[in-house]
Amino acid sequence: MDYELWLEAKKLLDFQINNKKTNRYYNTLNFFYFESILDKTKKVGTKTYFKEKVHNNLFYALEKEFFFYKYTLPKDGISLRRYFFFGYPMQVFYYAVGIYLLKVSQQFLTDYSRKNHHCFYGGNLKFEKDKLNINSTSTTYYSSYKKFKEKLDQEIRKNANRTIIKVDIQNYFDNISMYKLLTEMLDRVKFSNKQLYNFDKSTVDLIDFYFKFLNEDRDCLPQSDNNVVSSFIGYLYLTLGDLYIEDSINELRRLSPNFLKEYKIIRYVDDIHVSLDFFSPKDDAKVHAARESKFIYDLLNIISDKFYKNLNLRFNSKTEIFDLNKKKDFNLLKNLVESSSAEYPEPNTNTGTSIPDKGQLILDTLERIKALDLLNVIEGKHEIDLTYLNDIYDDKVRAFLQSPQNRIRLDAIFTDFNFDLFRLKTKPLIIILALSNSATLKFENFLESKLHLTTFDRDIIINYLCQNGFNNRRLITKLYSDSQIKDIFNEIKAKKVVNNKLPGYYKIEFSKLKRFKNEISLIEQIRLRTHYERINNYSISLNLLLNEIHLICSLLECKDIKGYEVSDVRAFLTAEGVENSQVIKIATLFDRRNNNPISHSGSNIRIASSITKEEYFGFKNSVDNVLGYLLSKN
Repeated sequence: MDYELWLEAKKLLDFQINNKKTNRYYNTLNFFYFESILDKTKKVGTKTYFKEKVHNNLFYALEKEFFFYKYTLPKDGISLRRYFFFGYPMQVFYYAVGIYLLKVSQQFLTDYSRKNHHCFYGGNLKFEKDKLNINSTSTTYYSSYKKFKEKLDQEIRKNANRTIIKVDIQNYFDNISMYKLLTEMLDRVKFSNKQLYNFDKSTVDLIDFYFKFLNEDRDCLPQSDNNVVSSFIGYLYLTLGDLYIEDSINELRRLSPNFLKEYKIIRYVDDIHVSLDFFSPKDDAKVHAARESKFIYDLLNIISDKFYKNLNLRFNSKTEIFDLNKKKDFNLLKNLVESSSAEYPEPNTNTGTSIPDKGQLILDTLERIKALDLLNVIEGKHEIDLTYLNDIYDDKVRAFLQSPQNRIRLDAIFTDFNFDLFRLKTKPLIIILALSNSATLKFENFLESKLHLTTFDRDIIINYLCQNGFNNRRLITKLYSDSQIKDIFNEIKAKKVVNNKLPGYYKIEFSKLKRFKNEISLIEQIRLRTHYERINNYSISLNLLLNEIHLICSLLECKDIKGYEVSDVRAFLTAEGVENSQVIKIATLFDRRNNNPISHSGSNIRIASSITKEEYFGFKNSVDNVLGYLLSKN
């Protein structure tokens, strides 16, 4: 990574943060934090910061500055998904890695674009003359999502003998293999571009390690608030999928020539629609229909195999087939296209409905939600069209609902309302609720009365705070005491960006640590040690911990690590005035390494035993004490 790329990543994040003032889409937990600390981030953009903490990989050691936390969010029913909260420097680093992949893959995406592939994601990032094109269209979902829906709408309205397959992928972001993506790009990117951008096996290994470090050794893609880089990587991954779909179609075309007239892939990240336009039947209609069914059946099975084998992706039972010659299928797909996605805050696209009618549909929908049984909601057993609620994002609809008559009706609806039902469609329901003062008070009392927060309770509270500007201190205090989210709220409270006092490498100030900023071997031990700690592999962590203090002692004593033995370390520590108990503990660390199955299998007399968590952190505490003492002197 070079400094120019780091600056582009910072500009991208800062642009998004500044857009929060006018874009409701950014009313999220991570971006409230980013907005609150933006004036403290100038130093992160300096060349000195980049050279001292980023370029050399030392950031792996600075865990209190380059921090990130994982927490859970609810999905449909009672399922959960993992989500990330990033500190500012770590978010910039994540963006820098992602836009490096953008730069490497941009020519590939151009070379393999097809006239019948219409694919989008929540943004449109691209480089123009080595500068990242950053604007509201390139960084938010709405423009691209609108184009996707328009293209799909055009396709279903054509008069042709067509079928559209809507492919649904199971837990898409959790199953993206960064290693597969990187190795595929290594094979597909032009040799000249690989040389130009230093994209080789060692670079792939470093990027793969970074994502595994974030994901505790899982091979997947993190999701976080408004993460346009994750959206791009998700889009890039399925660009490979588009090519596998194309290969599968061509494979069947060779077996059945002059049967399929044309096809289109219309995709928004993992929302894939494959349109198949068949030639008009020349044989018996039933025979032709059977051939079409067989073609579609074979195609789905071939694609499913290719996606699983090459991309680690599985289709789920939500995959649907729409025969557009059938009125029922046509109307079903048309309604799906016209309705708003649960993922994106936007009004319905049906322009034929008046503002008063949209407002009444919202009120009617609220009445129906109020009558629901909560268990039926968890099971998904209701037939309420929740997309009507998305019209609350229309300023004119909100104004209509704020009339005295409609406020009275809202007050009545939210009287004796079970607010647990807000899990159905949390964000728009909270925005509607805010139009009623009495309902807002009841809602706050309901949330404050929660004794033990579940993931769903926590999500509702966070969404409410994001919409009201974090103005309820009692709810914020409740989150401070919640085990899953309290660390995040402590970071929000601290508002630290550059933390040179205690950046996270033991309890050592950065001014003392800075002398090692160019010691590649030492930084490599730290990088690996922090990773193996995170995945609870204490046997490997212990070896790396020993290497770490061994190297630091040799560097402080200005001696070559080769031939620098435990006796030399013991003598050095004693001469420096380290307490005898700590000297003994460090010497014992050498002995324990020699009886660690990662280093030695043992012998017929003694079998090496693995390192326990308690044992490891006992040694680490001694290393912390010794390094703190040594570096305070030297």
